[in-house]
Amino acid sequence: MMSYLCIDIGATKTLVGVGEEDFLSVKSLHTCDFLEDPSIAFQDMNLEEVEMAGIANPGPLDREKGIIYPPNIDKEKVKIRDLFGNYLDEFFLINDCTAGVVGEYVYGDDPPPDMVYVTISTGIGGGVITDGRSLEGSCGNFAEIGHLVVGGERKCSCGGEGHWESYCSGANLPEFAEEITSEDFENTHSVFDAYDKGDEGAEKVIALMRSYNAKGIANLINAYDPELVVFGGSVALNNFGVVVEGLEEEIQKEVLSRLPEMRPASLGERSVLYGLLAICRQEGPCTSIAGLK
Repeated sequence: MMSYLCIDIGATKTLVGVGEEDFLSVKSLHTCDFLEDPSIAFQDMNLEEVEMAGIANPGPLDREKGIIYPPNIDKEKVKIRDLFGNYLDEFFLINDCTAGVVGEYVYGDDPPPDMVYVTISTGIGGGVITDGRSLEGSCGNFAEIGHLVVGGERKCSCGGEGHWESYCSGANLPEFAEEITSEDFENTHSVFDAYDKGDEGAEKVIALMRSYNAKGIANLINAYDPELVVFGGSVALNNFGVVVEGLEEEIQKEVLSRLPEMRPASLGERSVLYGLLAICRQEGPCTSIAGLK
């Protein structure tokens, strides 16, 4: 029986799923290990039965040249054709959040025709469906919402200042917290853990994070007027009550229209995988699936 191979290359973790109408198996690997040797994910798979494969990446990416520029790892760029050419006859490449919003639209709980998917994880990214159609941009890099300006002068990894991602993403929140408190935070979990324990410095950091999140979300609402905003990514999914809940009043001050519903992604960490599956099966919004090989 023919199947589909779906690969979600995250900044920290990669998920590899194989199935037809649903996933028969899903493997989780460290992205550095996977990009160094993809065969570790394919050892138990019969790739001859794969009818189509889809690969998602946080971006930026160059679909025409088949190149991704993975964040948070020691590689400037990865040539997808060279990496997967020995394993896959044909595959397509897409921004992970575009796949995420498609997954939630096709397989999620009661999705409306106008919705936004936001991932708050190692970085911050977005996917948009409007009037039942997904938006991708000219190069497939829509929508890098983590680089929306939300205020302040903190430097972003891209070189800009005051970007949403530079304050609130998993890669930057610990360093931002250290700047505010002069305390040491090993990772994002340690910031939320200190907050849960009533640490005054952490409480100040979380208050600032929430304020920046409110501004970022308000920018999205003003730009796309969605009926629903769903949140994925480990930072949002594991800490939704702190990261998003209770921001409605602050967001409403910044937006011109009504507030949309805001909730965690119903597919959890697998939204992107399900989006790739939907595209392979040609279900849901019109999305480019031009093969790379």
